[in-house]
Amino acid sequence: MQQVLGFLGESATLSPDGMTSQNFTSIKWLIWSNDTWIATYIRGETKTDHFWRYRGRLHLDTSSGHLKISNLTRADAMQYVMEMAFPENIEELYRVDLRVEERLPPPTMEIFSRLDRGSCQVHLRCSSPSPSVAFTWSIEPRTTWTEAKSKDSYHAFLWASTEPYREARFTCNTSSLLGSTSRTLVHTCNDIEMFCSRRNLMTSSSSGDLHHEEGSLKALGWMVQ
Repeated sequence: MQQVLGFLGESATLSPDGMTSQNFTSIKWLIWSNDTWIATYIRGETKTDHFWRYRGRLHLDTSSGHLKISNLTRADAMQYVMEMAFPENIEELYRVDLRVEERLPPPTMEIFSRLDRGSCQVHLRCSSPSPSVAFTWSIEPRTTWTEAKSKDSYHAFLWASTEPYREARFTCNTSSLLGSTSRTLVHTCNDIEMFCSRRNLMTSSSSGDLHHEEGSLKALGWMVQ
């Protein structure tokens, strides 16, 4: 049985494996114990409005039998059956399981930094609302040193040393079985304001955890914006 992965709000095409011929006379796509039609091609006529929940969201390719479902919802996740009829009363059944998931959302990033003996010491935290993601970092330009670690499956940390007055780009990449995504934060250290600017700040952390971490950083002499 073929399995297809689709994402909420997007489209998925059900294209059964193992089709032996395209010389068919009719096509029927069914759900719910094979007794509810959602799309058909019979006697040269195509219909995709059999069931109200799918109206306006189906496209049946009458040359291949493939069925495209648009604007996917959680309720679309189920088993679909395609019934193809051939000359001499021959019929074939193909089953497809559709799984519908939400795409991996971009991570959120925070930055804390301070100037120390002519260099900018940077501490970044990257967080993902999705569990079991893998974190990686990329930095432009290269820094004199970096250290990265993951606290758990939701958070990753990076320590780096950059040059004052020079723009640096930090990118946090996350990946899982549902795909990959990233977020980039750009900052510049200067000795006038004595802290590094923080841009694109978004956080899903609880306020208690964030205040605790900010207090620890301030105690070490870090400037937190």
